[in-house]
Amino acid sequence: DAVRVRGRCYDYFYGEVEEGMEGLKVEGRPRYVLDFTLNRLCRWLRLLGVDAALETEEEEQVRCKRKDLPCPIFERCRKERRALITTSSRLIGRKECPPAAFLIGTSGGSETVEKGLIKLMKDHGVVLRPREFLTVCVKCNGKIEEVVDEGKIKEAYSAKLAPESARPLFKCDGAECGQFYWWNERESSSAGRAKSMCAGLFQRCVKEGVKYEEDLGLFAGLELKPPPPPAPAVAAPKRRPDPEALARPNVEEWLKSKELINDCGNFISAYEPGRDVKFTNLTRDFRGTLDYIFVQDDGRVKVESVLPLPLTLEETGGFLPSMSWPSDHLPLSAVLSFAELDPDHPNGGHKEDMSCCRPKGIFSLFEMAEMRKEWQEKQKLKEKEEE
Repeated sequence: DAVRVRGRCYDYFYGEVEEGMEGLKVEGRPRYVLDFTLNRLCRWLRLLGVDAALETEEEEQVRCKRKDLPCPIFERCRKERRALITTSSRLIGRKECPPAAFLIGTSGGSETVEKGLIKLMKDHGVVLRPREFLTVCVKCNGKIEEVVDEGKIKEAYSAKLAPESARPLFKCDGAECGQFYWWNERESSSAGRAKSMCAGLFQRCVKEGVKYEEDLGLFAGLELKPPPPPAPAVAAPKRRPDPEALARPNVEEWLKSKELINDCGNFISAYEPGRDVKFTNLTRDFRGTLDYIFVQDDGRVKVESVLPLPLTLEETGGFLPSMSWPSDHLPLSAVLSFAELDPDHPNGGHKEDMSCCRPKGIFSLFEMAEMRKEWQEKQKLKEKEEE
């Protein structure tokens, strides 16, 4: 997940991270921090059980007015390994902005924010878990847990923090929050409104294709409409065949031809298909291997090791790009060893001629530079002779 450069740890997705945080896993579920203007979206994410922190007013003041100080929201992204969601294109444009930063618009009101929420979940491969709905404190992002200690329940009653009819009683575990929650069947109550809001968001997410777990829990009776099937493809109007197009070869079939030869010999993939790699590109519409490292299969080049790659959707943290892999293609890397050196051999120290690693007639940058120098020297001699 991270590399060390000159004593500092750098995560491929979050940039520089604190010592000891580079190996932190979040079980494939995204964690967000939102700028101060996205309070509504933050509350919606918390209703759906997503870990979403909100920039404080003090942090916003430092970010906007104290350009000489480190940006607090960037520091939270790195320390807590969170992805940034903001409405500010200038904030994303800062050079110290971590790679995991996403821009969302709010000009269209709640409808635009709702579309941004759905797109965020689909792009990140979020799987909604109805059992975890209404378990995150909308006030502070703490975890809501049931209070089972009778002494603490009586203290809450005596302090008028909850009515005596509140059973079971729940409380936020946030150190500075401690908000009490209890269930009320009335739709006009705060609990009823929260459930209604959560149900509406859940239905709209499912309608747009966001995945969810089948165990609905409190929302078992909710009517969920799957996304409509794609419209049938409209046949393109028939055109006269182009004689030139018919004369051109089918490139795909041509590449599959066994008669194709090269000057480099046989090649094999440094990654063993099926074991070391199952895909290098993973999106909602495609899953397959598009990237390779090829080596000659003649014993002169040996693959010592390869960079481990995720093999499942859970290991990538969702579709690519994801929270752990910021590109839609996975990075490939291999450590290779070449033929043993023989200092007495005339071909530059190699026991065998390694020139076949490059097709004939194709020169390296160094060879072309030497050829350019020779040509320039010949031109100078020719000019002197003409003088």
